Amino acid sequence: MQTDLKARRELAALIRHLVSGVITNDEFEDRLPRPLRDSEDAAVVALYEHAWCLYNDTFEHHLIGQWKVSKENRRVIARWILFLHSDLHYEWPAVRITGSVGLWNALRHLFTLGYSTRQAQARFEAAGDYDVWPFFRRADFENAASSPTLLRGKV
Repeated sequence: MQTDLKARRELAALIRHLVSGVITNDEFEDRLPRPLRDSEDAAVVALYEHAWCLYNDTFEHHLIGQWKVSKENRRVIARWILFLHSDLHYEWPAVRITGSVGLWNALRHLFTLGYSTRQAQARFEAAGDYDVWPFFRRADFENAASSPTLLRGKV
């Protein structure tokens, strides 16, 4: 389990720019270095894959207007960024939602009428405190939130 602080900072900045509408979904993908997508840091992989779900990848657009991220989801994404600026290890089970693993999961979902997906999601959520994901424990989240790196002046 490796923590790649440089990759985390890069991804956090890209997610902030994407969600705030500064860059388009295509710019997000184009600016994402290939090593980030295949990072040894499981947090980078998991959060990249969740960010990929924020937009429609069939055409280029900013996350503004009809594509604007809701206030509730912005709070969740702020938690992602807080985690990316921590040095905590990602403790959740690895789940790939893109690529060939994502295709396999989609086919399994189809053939089991969604049962396999619901079971996998339930197992994932039970692994830790899902309300503070990607933090594993509420105490870790509360500790990070009480002294966020971005507001301390240290980068």
